[in-house]
Amino acid sequence: MIKKITFVIVTALVSCSDKHPQTKPLNLEMIPKNWIGLTEQEGKKIIYQPCDSQNSEVKLIKNDSSYTILLIGGQDDFLFDIVKYELIGDSIKFKTTWEKSDIQQNFSFVWVQKEKGIGRWKTTFPNGFVLDTEFVEDAHRKSFETIVQPCVECWGDECDELDEVSQAQD
Repeated sequence: MIKKITFVIVTALVSCSDKHPQTKPLNLEMIPKNWIGLTEQEGKKIIYQPCDSQNSEVKLIKNDSSYTILLIGGQDDFLFDIVKYELIGDSIKFKTTWEKSDIQQNFSFVWVQKEKGIGRWKTTFPNGFVLDTEFVEDAHRKSFETIVQPCVECWGDECDELDEVSQAQD
């Protein structure tokens, strides 16, 4: 009989417990504002600068009384107005809208190695493209090797002309 009562009490406690992580207050001032995309190469994380576009970056921009996420990637930049943000478990969830629109876009951020300044930003775009990338906060960027893709890999012989123009301007 005691085993039955214990079982019922334990079952009731487990079923009543919150299965969702608690939402906690969050101050965006405590989150680094500038993030640079990391790439895995030969088993180590690097900052890779392609020759035909920019490396991915995420920036949190404080406006008068709100924040915007600036997503720099490839050849396009996108602005998202932060409508709501909250800390749920270890993740920061951002509800945003594309700048000056009602189109919703959700982001999440979680620290991967806080002591090294590495975090993971995620979002899924309406076309199905998923950004799920580790970034390093700008203050820690010198801890990672930066590799610049040679111009010739993107532009071939045109690089010689670009180099001549660049040297003439110096």
